[in-house]
Amino acid sequence: MRRELVLVFGARVTWGVAALVAAVVGHSFVLAVDLYGQASASVAAGSLAAREFEPLLAILRPTIGGWSFCATLIGPVLAARVLAAEKDRRTFHARLLALGSAPRLLARKALAAWLGLLLLAAPIVVCALAWLAAGGHLDVRESCVVLLGVALHAGWIAAVSTAAAAWSASTPQATALALLLSVSPWILDAAGEFAALAWLGPVQRLSISPHLAGFERAVLQPGAVAWLVLAWLGALVLACIGARDDWTRGRRGASAVLVCVATLATLLAADRWRGGWDLSEAQHSSLPRSIALAVEALPSPLVLDIGLDRDDARRAQLEQDVVLRLELVRPDLVVRFPLDGAASSAGVRGGDYGRILVQVGDRAVETFSTSRRELITLLFEAAQRPMPAWEYPPYAGHPQVLGGGARSAVAVVVYLLIPLLLGAVALTKPGERAR
Repeated sequence: MRRELVLVFGARVTWGVAALVAAVVGHSFVLAVDLYGQASASVAAGSLAAREFEPLLAILRPTIGGWSFCATLIGPVLAARVLAAEKDRRTFHARLLALGSAPRLLARKALAAWLGLLLLAAPIVVCALAWLAAGGHLDVRESCVVLLGVALHAGWIAAVSTAAAAWSASTPQATALALLLSVSPWILDAAGEFAALAWLGPVQRLSISPHLAGFERAVLQPGAVAWLVLAWLGALVLACIGARDDWTRGRRGASAVLVCVATLATLLAADRWRGGWDLSEAQHSSLPRSIALAVEALPSPLVLDIGLDRDDARRAQLEQDVVLRLELVRPDLVVRFPLDGAASSAGVRGGDYGRILVQVGDRAVETFSTSRRELITLLFEAAQRPMPAWEYPPYAGHPQVLGGGARSAVAVVVYLLIPLLLGAVALTKPGERAR
């Protein structure tokens, strides 16, 4: 394992890239702090408006966004070279013979690549600590969920990059393939934005993005964790097949196809695992407790037929609001989008467009409203049951304005100190000396 760690942490490029990522993450953090402070300046503590100020969404989430962008575009370059460097030096087969196990070698390479990507994520923790030191607020539980999402994302990049390197003959080839795999989810994500790309709908859930979205809101979903772990395992098995140079091309190709099919099947199965827990301090992804308990007791089936196409912003709002809240308490919720099945529906909006059918048991009601409270009310109306009082637990909110001195100190730490320290480490490195 020492050799793999030297390839990662003994390389100047690793620390140089870490310095660059730290500057980007720090910039995202400072922008978020400035916007948060400007909005907080006009809000009195304890007022109703103060309840809307959540550091999770306004501070931590934008900071994570800066890291995710860099990790997607730069992370594969660092992760793939851990294995690809062995092939460039023609020491790969010697390492295989020394260890006597391809899975063992590839697991070491993937682990070292993952640790290198976690180094790139270290500025996130520094920014969070700087925010706390300046008097800001962060909840420990929700912050841990967000960081878990970062760690799982880094693990996925490390696994697919290792697989890319195993199937490539050199570092340039491995880097190109790893980058392609890393950015491919962006293509799949486009299927959820445009009706013209509705044909990509069946494979949209194979993108990593929907499974990471919950972590950014401090929603812990076992299905998302299982999906990411299965994606890791599938990529590592593919890497083991790619490393078997003693197999014929036909055998390697057939084995890879079988592994891909099995992995896709397990990913689709994990994607059907609904439910989870909203661990955010403000409970912003949950229904009020009394409402949630009453929804749990509603008879099955629970169905939403949403007559909105992919181009409609209301559809995304419904999926991220009402649908998510209902799935946390009713994993058996069925959500259907009838317009997705109509090939000619793009751009055609008849009189029934926007209709939402709410079915509970054998009764159904319909509405054209996308209001959260209206839809929840209709659930109880369809079930012919009274709806409990709509009362969320109190949340004071945490408006915060960093003064001139505190803001300057934070900016110096995240803009200069951390990038310069990482850059200094890069300059002092003599370069990796694999042993």
